[in-house]
Amino acid sequence: MAELVIRYNDKVKLQDGGQGSVKFVGQVVGKDGIFYGVDLVKGTGKNNGTAGGQIYFKTKGGKKTGKFVKLAQFKKASKTEHSVEFTVGDAVSVKSKGSGIVRFVGIPAFSKVSKPMYGVELDDPKGICDGTMKGCTYFTCDAKHGVYVEQNKVTAGTSKQSGKPKTADKDDQKEEKPKKKKKKEVQPEPEPEPEPEPEPEPENDADEDEEPQEQEADEVDEEEEAKQNDDEDVQQQQENDEQGADDAEAEQQQEPEPEQAEQPVDEEQDRADAEAEADADAASGADDNKENETEEEDLNKIGDITEDTVVEYLREHYTGNEAVITSPHDIAKKMMESQGVNETQFQFHLNQVGRITYWIVNAVPVAFGADCEVPGQGFKITVS
Repeated sequence: MAELVIRYNDKVKLQDGGQGSVKFVGQVVGKDGIFYGVDLVKGTGKNNGTAGGQIYFKTKGGKKTGKFVKLAQFKKASKTEHSVEFTVGDAVSVKSKGSGIVRFVGIPAFSKVSKPMYGVELDDPKGICDGTMKGCTYFTCDAKHGVYVEQNKVTAGTSKQSGKPKTADKDDQKEEKPKKKKKKEVQPEPEPEPEPEPEPEPENDADEDEEPQEQEADEVDEEEEAKQNDDEDVQQQQENDEQGADDAEAEQQQEPEPEQAEQPVDEEQDRADAEAEADADAASGADDNKENETEEEDLNKIGDITEDTVVEYLREHYTGNEAVITSPHDIAKKMMESQGVNETQFQFHLNQVGRITYWIVNAVPVAFGADCEVPGQGFKITVS
């Protein structure tokens, strides 16, 4: 029987009866092998897509409907119109970067655009990372061999690498091996007795392979669930401590204070102090408002580009075309180039490119109508 191929956004059914869609394919830090993050619509989830403090995927509504599983735990998978073309282990060619192997598929926590990306380990050092980007690790490779790219930058290709990924934590891998070896040594042969007992039937090899994989996947979920429970216990303890402190303070305030002799009060001096304090607060508030307005203006403007001018730019430089699909990221790059930022400098302006791309995604339907969108690819427009 051919091995199942699981892709991002596939609809899947698990061996335990659970059903859902795949929202992550890659490595989990500290665990060996490839894991699949499934957002369940049927069955019991164990997390919201977060494990060990790192976000691997996000469940719908942030509920505990997420589950990490291995390939052997799938029973059935079917593609949808939103399923991506490649999955982990596929050899691909990345535009302007060369060939490599897909090591991650999903929406990285650092991405400004809510669309799936590929994490690729390149054959040559033409990348920008070692699999870790802005504190998030979704795979591990040599320095400058890792890159995260959008789907339209990747095509089928060949690679001189193997499809097997490097583990994200070698120490954890060494600790797990004795567990598997120990499982093979279980149940020594029974000593002979006067009356022979029937030998147990041989176990299915497929079940033996599946059991440790299910155990590893459950460990990921149980670790995260235990961590969340610990956080809840700590929070409850802090609330109890704060309540006890408040009760003690209330009791202390109820104790009668010794009467003191009344002292003459200089009403005029008190009034002057109060007015000076009010003037200082007003000046501080004005400074804070000015700083907030400046920060908000910086977020809504990149050079001469603002969210309001994107629609005008699209109508001036682009026109509808049923035969051509243009990525919003490519449009954003052209707008950045109009501000004097070359393509070789984009990696230093990822936040700006992401923000402009977001504006474009919202502005294209306004400029050309909602029918021009091609989900997962771009828009039916071209340079006029």
